[in-house]
Amino acid sequence: MARPKHTGGASRPLEQREVKRLLTVVSNSNRNRERNTMLIKTLLYTAGRISEVLFLKVSDVWDGKSVYPSLVFRKTKNKHTRRIPINSNFASDLEQYIKTSELKLNDPLIPSTRSSSGNNHINPTAGSLLVKRLMVSAGITDCSAHSTRKYALCHMLRNNVNIRTLQAISGHRSINSLEHYLYSSSSEISDAIETISF
Repeated sequence: MARPKHTGGASRPLEQREVKRLLTVVSNSNRNRERNTMLIKTLLYTAGRISEVLFLKVSDVWDGKSVYPSLVFRKTKNKHTRRIPINSNFASDLEQYIKTSELKLNDPLIPSTRSSSGNNHINPTAGSLLVKRLMVSAGITDCSAHSTRKYALCHMLRNNVNIRTLQAISGHRSINSLEHYLYSSSSEISDAIETISF
């Protein structure tokens, strides 16, 4: 599926209400419900790229008994590993998912269902299309897998996380690259204008 034309080819961040709707639709679906819910949550909780998330193994988040305090993205765009703390809500979701899915330490965290052994990673292109299909099923037609990353970064910015911390989380080599991800919604712009007084 093509990226939206009205944004110059770049996807926009998801909005809060869209995130809730997407998670509701995915968690109520019948096919690969647990895996797909974990895929979306991992994208949202880590601000990771789809390829980074899809190459995670269970052993990157789980020691066999409990969830680690952080995960490490090893296969990154700029070839530099990146450590991301695991949110406490996400840790609980991860533990339940790993236990109920009966995944082994060397298995992909988000396994492909096309493999009979269940131990193959999903190809990033196929993963991007999967996320796009899930979004369309939730009535979100102008976003992509990258919209989850942009949502997470924008959400943290709105909660006063400083830009250097965002850079460490996102893995961007420069602030200029990161700034392309940070959007203001129309309501935020309206609220900003409303603050003007004389």
